[in-house]
Amino acid sequence: MSDQELTITLSAPVMAHGEEIDCLVLRQPTTSDLIDLGQPMRLLPGNGMEDPAVEVRMNVVANYVARLAAIPLSTVKALSLGDFGRATQAVLGFFGEGEADMAPADRTSSSQTVSSKSPGSSKHPRATS
Repeated sequence: MSDQELTITLSAPVMAHGEEIDCLVLRQPTTSDLIDLGQPMRLLPGNGMEDPAVEVRMNVVANYVARLAAIPLSTVKALSLGDFGRATQAVLGFFGEGEADMAPADRTSSSQTVSSKSPGSSKHPRATS
């Protein structure tokens, strides 16, 4: 794994391109990916003195996982919830929210616990499709 990639070991293998795979290797997104797919999360204004909430756009995240791992969207949809959750954290990490903003030596492929809170917030991101 290079500094430009993040490997996620799957708890349950899935089929991609006619082969069973047991891990996803996500490359870092490019500016082109961002222009094509958009932001995977959106900041929602808070009420009064409350911190703003982060809305996770799950359909956008799924498209990032498919593109960055070079697998079909149907394969992403076949991931277990736990595996998709780890892939979601990896994608958000590329944008400064999650595992990818850690130093490579601090990352692990399947057991790293990553906070899904926005910095300085006690609220969890909202998931949308």
